[in-house]
Amino acid sequence: MKQKLTQSTVTKLVKNEIPASGSKIIWDERLGGFGLRLTAGGVAAFILNYRFEGIERRLTIGRWPLWSADAAYDEAVDQKKKSKKADPLETKKAEKLATAQAERTLATLGKDYMENHAEIHKRPSSIRNDRSMLDGVILPRLGQKPLTRITKQDIESLHNSMRATPYRANRVRALLSTMFNRAIDPLGWLTVNPAKGIPKYFGANEPKRENWISKEQIDALRRALDNYPVQDTANAIRLLLLTGSRPGEVLGAEWLAFDLKKGTWTKPNCATKQKKTEHVPLNSSACELLKEMYAHKTDSPYLFPRPKSAAKSRTSLKLAWTAICKAASGLEGGAGLAEEVKIQGAYRELSRWKPKFRLYDLRHTFASHCVQNGASLYLLGKLLGHSRAQTTERYAHVDDAAQRKITENLAANIGW
Repeated sequence: MKQKLTQSTVTKLVKNEIPASGSKIIWDERLGGFGLRLTAGGVAAFILNYRFEGIERRLTIGRWPLWSADAAYDEAVDQKKKSKKADPLETKKAEKLATAQAERTLATLGKDYMENHAEIHKRPSSIRNDRSMLDGVILPRLGQKPLTRITKQDIESLHNSMRATPYRANRVRALLSTMFNRAIDPLGWLTVNPAKGIPKYFGANEPKRENWISKEQIDALRRALDNYPVQDTANAIRLLLLTGSRPGEVLGAEWLAFDLKKGTWTKPNCATKQKKTEHVPLNSSACELLKEMYAHKTDSPYLFPRPKSAAKSRTSLKLAWTAICKAASGLEGGAGLAEEVKIQGAYRELSRWKPKFRLYDLRHTFASHCVQNGASLYLLGKLLGHSRAQTTERYAHVDDAAQRKITENLAANIGW
Protein backbone atom coordinates (compact mmCIF):
# COMPACT_ATOMS: atom_id res chain seq x y z
CA MET A 1 0.00 0.00 0.00
CA LYS A 2 1.45 3.34 -1.10
CA GLN A 3 0.25 6.87 -0.41
CA LYS A 4 1.58 10.35 0.08
CA LEU A 5 2.85 10.59 3.64
CA THR A 6 1.74 14.00 4.86
CA GLN A 7 1.22 15.13 8.44
CA SER A 8 -2.57 14.64 8.21
CA THR A 9 -2.17 11.25 6.51
CA VAL A 10 0.23 10.01 9.15
CA THR A 11 -2.10 11.18 11.93
CA LYS A 12 -4.92 9.08 10.47
CA LEU A 13 -2.65 6.08 9.90
CA VAL A 14 -1.48 6.12 13.50
CA LYS A 15 -5.10 6.28 14.64
CA ASN A 16 -6.54 3.62 12.35
CA GLU A 17 -3.77 1.33 11.02
CA ILE A 18 -1.93 0.10 14.14
CA PRO A 19 -1.53 -3.69 13.62
CA ALA A 20 -2.86 -6.20 16.14
CA SER A 21 0.56 -7.83 16.27
CA GLY A 22 4.00 -7.34 14.78
CA SER A 23 4.44 -4.36 12.50
CA LYS A 24 3.42 -2.98 9.13
CA ILE A 25 4.93 -0.45 6.71
CA ILE A 26 3.08 2.13 4.62
CA TRP A 27 5.30 3.29 1.75
CA ASP A 28 5.38 6.79 0.33
CA GLU A 29 4.29 7.07 -3.29
CA ARG A 30 6.73 9.91 -4.07
CA LEU A 31 10.07 8.45 -2.96
CA GLY A 32 10.99 4.80 -3.28
CA GLY A 33 12.11 3.27 0.01
CA PHE A 34 10.61 6.01 2.20
CA GLY A 35 7.91 4.74 4.55
CA LEU A 36 6.14 4.80 7.90
CA ARG A 37 6.57 1.78 10.15
CA LEU A 38 3.77 1.07 12.65
CA THR A 39 4.08 -1.46 15.47
CA ALA A 40 1.52 -3.23 17.62
CA GLY A 41 2.86 -1.21 20.55
CA GLY A 42 1.68 2.00 18.94
CA VAL A 43 5.11 3.24 17.83
CA ALA A 44 5.31 5.10 14.52
CA ALA A 45 8.70 5.77 12.91
CA PHE A 46 9.87 7.00 9.51
CA ILE A 47 12.29 4.70 7.68
CA LEU A 48 14.28 4.64 4.48
CA ASN A 49 15.24 1.50 2.57
CA TYR A 50 18.18 2.01 0.22
CA ARG A 51 20.93 0.07 -1.53
CA PHE A 52 24.62 0.52 -0.94
CA GLU A 53 27.13 -1.52 -2.92
CA GLY A 54 24.33 -3.85 -3.97
CA ILE A 55 23.12 -4.57 -0.43
CA GLU A 56 19.71 -3.37 0.74
CA ARG A 57 19.80 -1.59 4.09
CA ARG A 58 17.30 0.19 6.32
CA LEU A 59 17.84 3.50 8.10
CA THR A 60 15.49 4.69 10.84
CA ILE A 61 15.06 8.42 10.36
CA GLY A 62 13.12 9.04 13.56
CA ARG A 63 9.89 8.61 15.45
CA TRP A 64 6.66 10.45 14.79
CA PRO A 65 5.59 12.99 16.10
CA LEU A 66 9.14 14.07 17.07
CA TRP A 67 9.73 14.08 13.33
CA SER A 68 7.06 15.62 11.15
CA ALA A 69 6.17 13.95 7.88
CA ASP A 70 7.66 16.80 5.82
CA ALA A 71 10.92 16.88 7.78
CA ALA A 72 11.25 13.09 7.52
CA TYR A 73 10.63 13.21 3.77
CA ASP A 74 13.30 15.90 3.25
CA GLU A 75 15.75 13.87 5.35
CA ALA A 76 14.97 10.73 3.31
CA VAL A 77 15.66 12.56 0.05
CA ASP A 78 18.96 13.87 1.42
CA GLN A 79 20.06 10.45 2.75
CA LYS A 80 19.18 8.71 -0.52
CA LYS A 81 21.44 11.12 -2.41
CA LYS A 82 24.24 10.49 0.10
CA SER A 83 23.84 6.72 -0.27
CA LYS A 84 25.38 6.95 -3.73
CA LYS A 85 28.75 7.86 -2.15
CA ALA A 86 28.61 6.54 1.42
CA ASP A 87 26.49 4.26 3.59
CA PRO A 88 24.08 6.53 5.58
CA LEU A 89 23.63 3.85 8.24
CA GLU A 90 27.36 3.59 8.92
CA THR A 91 27.65 7.38 8.87
CA LYS A 92 24.89 7.64 11.45
CA LYS A 93 26.59 5.02 13.64
CA ALA A 94 29.89 6.93 13.44
CA GLU A 95 28.17 10.20 14.37
CA LYS A 96 26.40 8.52 17.28
CA LEU A 97 29.71 7.05 18.49
CA ALA A 98 31.43 10.44 18.22
CA THR A 99 28.65 12.03 20.27
CA ALA A 100 28.89 9.30 22.90
CA GLN A 101 32.65 9.73 23.12
CA ALA A 102 32.29 13.48 23.58
CA GLU A 103 29.81 12.91 26.42
CA ARG A 104 31.98 10.38 28.28
CA THR A 105 33.79 12.13 31.10
CA LEU A 106 36.27 10.89 33.68
CA ALA A 107 33.31 10.73 36.08
CA THR A 108 31.64 8.31 33.65
CA LEU A 109 34.76 6.14 33.60
CA GLY A 110 35.06 6.33 37.39
CA LYS A 111 31.48 5.10 37.81
CA ASP A 112 32.09 2.18 35.45
CA TYR A 113 35.39 1.31 37.16
CA MET A 114 33.83 1.21 40.63
CA GLU A 115 30.66 -0.69 39.68
CA ASN A 116 32.07 -3.16 37.16
CA HIS A 117 35.58 -3.74 38.45
CA ALA A 118 36.48 -2.50 41.95
CA GLU A 119 33.28 -3.53 43.74
CA ILE A 120 33.43 -6.98 42.15
CA HIS A 121 37.11 -7.87 42.31
CA LYS A 122 38.68 -5.83 45.14
CA ARG A 123 38.69 -6.06 48.94
CA PRO A 124 36.41 -3.72 50.96
CA SER A 125 39.38 -1.69 52.20
CA SER A 126 40.70 -1.27 48.65
CA ILE A 127 37.25 -0.23 47.46
CA ARG A 128 37.12 2.42 50.18
CA ASN A 129 40.60 3.67 49.22
CA ASP A 130 39.66 3.90 45.54
CA ARG A 131 36.43 5.72 46.39
CA SER A 132 38.34 8.13 48.65
CA MET A 133 40.84 8.97 45.92
CA LEU A 134 38.12 9.39 43.31
CA ASP A 135 35.82 11.57 45.39
CA GLY A 136 38.49 13.49 47.26
CA VAL A 137 41.17 14.06 44.62
CA ILE A 138 40.47 12.93 41.06
CA LEU A 139 36.86 13.88 40.33
CA PRO A 140 37.00 17.41 41.84
CA ARG A 141 39.85 18.20 39.43
CA LEU A 142 39.06 16.23 36.28
CA GLY A 143 35.67 14.58 36.76
CA GLN A 144 33.69 16.65 34.25
CA LYS A 145 36.37 16.72 31.57
CA PRO A 146 35.71 14.56 28.46
CA LEU A 147 37.95 11.50 28.36
CA THR A 148 39.22 12.36 24.88
CA ARG A 149 40.43 15.77 26.11
CA ILE A 150 42.36 14.58 29.18
CA THR A 151 46.06 14.87 28.43
CA LYS A 152 49.25 13.59 29.97
CA GLN A 153 49.86 17.14 31.16
CA ASP A 154 46.56 17.07 33.10
CA ILE A 155 47.60 13.90 34.94
CA GLU A 156 51.11 15.20 35.55
CA SER A 157 49.73 18.47 36.96
CA LEU A 158 47.46 16.57 39.35
CA HIS A 159 50.34 14.30 40.40
CA ASN A 160 52.65 17.26 41.02
CA SER A 161 50.02 19.06 43.09
CA MET A 162 50.23 16.17 45.59
CA ARG A 163 54.01 16.33 46.04
CA ALA A 164 53.58 16.96 49.78
CA THR A 165 52.02 13.48 50.08
CA PRO A 166 54.13 11.42 47.63
CA TYR A 167 52.82 7.99 48.62
CA ARG A 168 49.21 9.04 48.09
CA ALA A 169 50.19 10.83 44.88
CA ASN A 170 51.60 7.55 43.56
CA ARG A 171 48.41 5.69 44.52
CA VAL A 172 46.30 8.29 42.66
CA ARG A 173 48.55 7.98 39.62
CA ALA A 174 48.26 4.17 39.70
CA LEU A 175 44.47 4.33 40.01
CA LEU A 176 44.18 6.68 37.04
CA SER A 177 46.44 4.44 34.96
CA THR A 178 44.31 1.40 35.81
CA MET A 179 41.12 3.27 34.92
CA PHE A 180 42.49 4.47 31.57
CA ASN A 181 43.72 0.96 30.75
CA ARG A 182 40.15 -0.21 31.32
CA ALA A 183 38.90 2.54 29.01
CA ILE A 184 41.17 1.08 26.31
CA ASP A 185 40.37 -2.57 26.98
CA PRO A 186 37.73 -3.89 27.46
CA LEU A 187 35.61 -0.75 27.02
CA GLY A 188 37.19 0.49 23.79
CA TRP A 189 36.55 4.14 24.68
CA LEU A 190 40.17 5.25 24.19
CA THR A 191 43.29 4.13 22.36
CA VAL A 192 45.93 5.89 24.49
CA ASN A 193 46.54 5.95 28.27
CA PRO A 194 47.43 9.57 29.25
CA ALA A 195 48.74 8.40 32.65
CA LYS A 196 51.36 6.16 31.05
CA GLY A 197 54.96 7.35 31.37
CA ILE A 198 54.41 9.79 34.24
CA PRO A 199 57.24 9.06 36.72
CA LYS A 200 56.43 8.01 40.27
CA TYR A 201 57.80 9.81 43.25
CA PHE A 202 60.86 7.88 44.54
CA GLY A 203 61.29 6.33 41.08
CA ALA A 204 60.60 2.71 40.23
CA ASN A 205 61.57 1.37 43.68
CA GLU A 206 59.25 3.18 46.07
CA PRO A 207 60.61 2.70 49.60
CA LYS A 208 58.37 0.80 51.99
CA ARG A 209 57.10 2.74 54.98
CA GLU A 210 58.51 0.94 57.99
CA ASN A 211 57.55 3.09 60.97
CA TRP A 212 57.18 1.09 64.11
CA ILE A 213 56.45 2.07 67.69
CA SER A 214 59.11 1.71 70.36
CA LYS A 215 58.50 0.06 73.74
CA GLU A 216 58.40 3.46 75.47
CA GLN A 217 55.86 4.72 72.94
CA ILE A 218 53.80 1.54 73.41
CA ASP A 219 53.59 2.34 77.13
CA ALA A 220 52.22 5.79 76.25
CA LEU A 221 49.81 4.21 73.77
CA ARG A 222 48.56 1.79 76.44
CA ARG A 223 47.79 4.68 78.81
CA ALA A 224 45.98 6.61 76.07
CA LEU A 225 43.90 3.52 75.24
CA ASP A 226 43.01 3.01 78.90
CA ASN A 227 41.75 6.61 79.09
CA TYR A 228 39.87 6.57 75.79
CA PRO A 229 36.12 6.95 76.48
CA VAL A 230 35.00 4.25 74.01
CA GLN A 231 36.67 1.04 75.16
CA ASP A 232 35.16 -1.04 72.37
CA THR A 233 37.19 1.06 69.93
CA ALA A 234 40.25 0.87 72.17
CA ASN A 235 39.97 -2.93 72.16
CA ALA A 236 40.12 -2.98 68.37
CA ILE A 237 43.41 -1.08 68.47
CA ARG A 238 44.74 -3.35 71.25
CA LEU A 239 43.91 -6.39 69.13
CA LEU A 240 45.70 -4.90 66.12
CA LEU A 241 48.88 -4.54 68.15
CA LEU A 242 48.66 -7.94 69.84
CA THR A 243 47.97 -9.93 66.63
CA GLY A 244 49.72 -7.96 63.89
CA SER A 245 46.60 -8.31 61.76
CA ARG A 246 45.44 -5.91 59.11
CA PRO A 247 42.80 -3.37 60.23
CA GLY A 248 40.18 -4.83 57.90
CA GLU A 249 40.74 -8.32 59.29
CA VAL A 250 40.22 -7.18 62.87
CA LEU A 251 37.22 -4.93 62.21
CA GLY A 252 35.50 -7.59 60.11
CA ALA A 253 36.27 -10.50 62.46
CA GLU A 254 33.39 -12.70 63.65
CA TRP A 255 33.23 -14.55 66.96
CA LEU A 256 32.80 -17.90 65.19
CA ALA A 257 36.34 -17.57 63.85
CA PHE A 258 37.89 -17.77 67.36
CA ASP A 259 38.61 -20.79 69.52
CA LEU A 260 39.53 -19.21 72.84
CA LYS A 261 40.22 -22.59 74.49
CA LYS A 262 42.87 -23.46 71.94
CA GLY A 263 43.87 -19.83 71.49
CA THR A 264 43.45 -19.73 67.70
CA TRP A 265 41.91 -17.40 65.15
CA THR A 266 40.83 -18.91 61.82
CA LYS A 267 40.70 -16.12 59.26
CA PRO A 268 38.42 -17.15 56.35
CA ASN A 269 39.75 -16.77 52.82
CA CYS A 270 37.17 -14.08 52.07
CA ALA A 271 38.70 -11.86 54.77
CA THR A 272 42.42 -12.20 54.00
CA LYS A 273 44.46 -10.28 51.44
CA GLN A 274 45.88 -13.47 49.90
CA LYS A 275 42.42 -15.09 49.68
CA LYS A 276 43.67 -18.04 51.73
CA THR A 277 42.32 -19.40 55.01
CA GLU A 278 44.81 -18.62 57.79
CA HIS A 279 45.06 -20.34 61.19
CA VAL A 280 46.69 -17.86 63.55
CA PRO A 281 47.85 -18.72 67.09
CA LEU A 282 47.00 -16.05 69.66
CA ASN A 283 49.22 -14.98 72.52
CA SER A 284 47.86 -15.09 76.07
CA SER A 285 47.31 -11.31 76.20
CA ALA A 286 45.17 -11.42 73.08
CA CYS A 287 43.20 -14.37 74.47
CA GLU A 288 42.56 -12.57 77.76
CA LEU A 289 41.39 -9.49 75.90
CA LEU A 290 39.04 -11.56 73.74
CA LYS A 291 37.63 -13.43 76.74
CA GLU A 292 36.89 -10.14 78.47
CA MET A 293 35.21 -8.82 75.31
CA TYR A 294 33.21 -12.05 74.90
CA ALA A 295 31.80 -11.68 78.41
CA HIS A 296 30.18 -8.42 77.31
CA LYS A 297 29.34 -9.32 73.70
CA THR A 298 26.04 -8.39 72.09
CA ASP A 299 23.88 -10.41 69.71
CA SER A 300 25.99 -9.26 66.78
CA PRO A 301 28.19 -11.91 65.11
CA TYR A 302 30.99 -9.32 64.84
CA LEU A 303 33.59 -8.40 67.45
CA PHE A 304 33.18 -4.76 66.50
CA PRO A 305 29.65 -4.12 65.20
CA ARG A 306 28.56 -0.73 63.98
CA PRO A 307 26.90 1.34 66.71
CA LYS A 308 23.65 1.72 64.75
CA SER A 309 23.68 -1.53 62.80
CA ALA A 310 24.74 -4.68 64.65
CA ALA A 311 24.29 -6.72 61.46
CA LYS A 312 27.37 -5.01 59.96
CA SER A 313 30.92 -4.54 61.19
CA ARG A 314 32.82 -1.31 61.64
CA THR A 315 35.00 -0.24 58.73
CA SER A 316 37.25 2.50 60.09
CA LEU A 317 39.19 3.60 63.19
CA LYS A 318 40.71 6.69 61.62
CA LEU A 319 39.16 9.36 63.85
CA ALA A 320 39.69 7.33 67.02
CA TRP A 321 43.32 6.64 66.11
CA THR A 322 43.97 10.34 65.54
CA ALA A 323 42.47 11.23 68.93
CA ILE A 324 44.44 8.49 70.72
CA CYS A 325 47.72 9.53 69.09
CA LYS A 326 47.11 13.12 70.17
CA ALA A 327 46.78 11.92 73.75
CA ALA A 328 49.81 9.60 73.70
CA SER A 329 53.25 11.08 74.36
CA GLY A 330 55.57 10.35 71.44
CA LEU A 331 52.77 9.60 68.98
CA GLU A 332 51.46 13.14 68.62
CA GLY A 333 52.64 13.88 65.10
CA GLY A 334 51.93 17.42 63.91
CA ALA A 335 50.76 19.56 61.03
CA GLY A 336 51.31 18.17 57.57
CA LEU A 337 50.54 19.41 54.10
CA ALA A 338 47.59 17.68 52.54
CA GLU A 339 46.95 17.50 48.82
CA GLU A 340 45.28 20.43 47.07
CA VAL A 341 41.56 20.80 47.82
CA LYS A 342 39.03 22.83 45.86
CA ILE A 343 37.49 25.56 48.05
CA GLN A 344 35.05 28.09 46.57
CA GLY A 345 36.25 27.39 43.04
CA ALA A 346 39.98 27.66 43.81
CA TYR A 347 42.53 24.97 44.67
CA ARG A 348 44.39 25.49 47.93
CA GLU A 349 46.83 23.47 50.00
CA LEU A 350 45.28 22.58 53.34
CA SER A 351 47.37 22.01 56.46
CA ARG A 352 45.99 19.37 58.78
CA TRP A 353 47.12 17.55 61.89
CA LYS A 354 48.52 14.11 61.18
CA PRO A 355 49.56 11.37 63.64
CA LYS A 356 53.21 10.38 63.61
CA PHE A 357 52.15 6.78 62.97
CA ARG A 358 49.49 5.23 60.76
CA LEU A 359 47.09 2.62 62.09
CA TYR A 360 48.78 0.11 59.77
CA ASP A 361 52.07 0.78 61.60
CA LEU A 362 50.73 -1.35 64.46
CA ARG A 363 51.25 -4.32 62.14
CA HIS A 364 54.85 -3.21 61.49
CA THR A 365 55.29 -2.76 65.24
CA PHE A 366 54.12 -6.33 65.92
CA ALA A 367 56.49 -7.70 63.28
CA SER A 368 59.50 -5.63 64.33
CA HIS A 369 59.24 -6.54 68.00
CA CYS A 370 58.79 -10.23 67.11
CA VAL A 371 62.04 -10.14 65.14
CA GLN A 372 63.83 -8.27 67.93
CA ASN A 373 62.79 -11.05 70.30
CA GLY A 374 64.31 -13.74 68.11
CA ALA A 375 61.46 -14.78 65.79
CA SER A 376 62.61 -16.22 62.48
CA LEU A 377 61.49 -14.45 59.33
CA TYR A 378 59.89 -17.68 58.14
CA LEU A 379 57.66 -18.01 61.22
CA LEU A 380 56.91 -14.28 61.17
CA GLY A 381 55.75 -14.62 57.58
CA LYS A 382 53.36 -17.35 58.68
CA LEU A 383 51.98 -15.18 61.48
CA LEU A 384 51.49 -12.21 59.16
CA GLY A 385 49.96 -14.25 56.36
CA HIS A 386 52.62 -13.34 53.79
CA SER A 387 52.60 -15.47 50.66
CA ARG A 388 56.10 -14.38 49.58
CA ALA A 389 59.28 -14.53 51.66
CA GLN A 390 60.44 -11.24 50.12
CA THR A 391 57.58 -9.44 51.85
CA THR A 392 58.79 -10.54 55.28
CA GLU A 393 62.44 -9.83 54.52
CA ARG A 394 61.78 -6.10 54.91
CA TYR A 395 62.07 -6.74 58.68
CA ALA A 396 65.47 -8.41 58.45
CA HIS A 397 67.33 -5.18 59.30
CA VAL A 398 65.53 -5.01 62.66
CA ASP A 399 67.37 -8.05 63.99
CA ASP A 400 70.67 -6.23 64.59
CA ALA A 401 71.24 -7.86 67.96
CA ALA A 402 70.85 -11.40 66.65
CA GLN A 403 73.11 -10.67 63.68
CA ARG A 404 75.73 -9.12 65.95
CA LYS A 405 75.62 -12.21 68.17
CA ILE A 406 76.40 -14.41 65.17
CA THR A 407 79.46 -12.36 64.28
CA GLU A 408 80.63 -12.32 67.93
CA ASN A 409 80.32 -16.12 68.07
CA LEU A 410 82.38 -16.36 64.90
CA ALA A 411 85.17 -14.30 66.41
CA ALA A 412 85.14 -16.40 69.56
CA ASN A 413 85.16 -19.68 67.61
CA ILE A 414 88.21 -18.74 65.61
CA GLY A 415 90.00 -17.53 68.74
CA TRP A 416 90.40 -13.98 67.61
